Amino acid sequence: MVSLPTGRHIGYLPELTLLSSVWFALRYPNREPSKGRGLDSMSVALLVLGINSFIFHATMKHTTQYCDEIGMLILGGSLLQGVYTINQSPTVVKVMNMTIYAAVGVLSALYVRTGNILHHVYSFNTMIGLVGVRTIYLIFSRNRSAHERNSLLKHYGKAVGILVVAYLLWQVDLEKCFELRKIREALGLPLAWILELHGWWHVLTALGASEYIRLIRAMNP
Repeated sequence: MVSLPTGRHIGYLPELTLLSSVWFALRYPNREPSKGRGLDSMSVALLVLGINSFIFHATMKHTTQYCDEIGMLILGGSLLQGVYTINQSPTVVKVMNMTIYAAVGVLSALYVRTGNILHHVYSFNTMIGLVGVRTIYLIFSRNRSAHERNSLLKHYGKAVGILVVAYLLWQVDLEKCFELRKIREALGLPLAWILELHGWWHVLTALGASEYIRLIRAMNP
């Protein structure tokens, strides 16, 4: 799941839509509004990803691409931390935090050292898989009422559904890049923005990640 250039875009919309991650991170900074605008670790990770991705798309350099992809690993690590520290003792929380921080550091260093995109893909997808498994376990493991469980499942379905749609749009953009570009150039602004699927991928992944973060907070007593 690496960001790739998809040809010339009209109005630089894909680059600007990367700031949606920044907006969602600041819009929902933490679990309790009483804490003010302080960011929790998951919001910080989403913010870092948005900034790193913007730097990469603004420069389109191989070195800055690492910023984008390491930002994804940081976000994956923060989601792991969010779900695997729920209902744990303080000692287990400390161990989990240190383990996750170390894993993200090692995996990031390995990817930068080798430059093998498969290392990044396998690492990130494994993180997301572990987050998903733990989420389902948390929804069904506690003595929740049927209403609470259904509410969490709907929230889970919404977050995952948004991410799936985002991924599908990204794949269409990759496969039909040149065809879409010709149509956009023929339409002109502002109608061309509707077919800027790479931009919609950015917005929907940011929205889906934000929804998943809010789901994790909702599961945390």
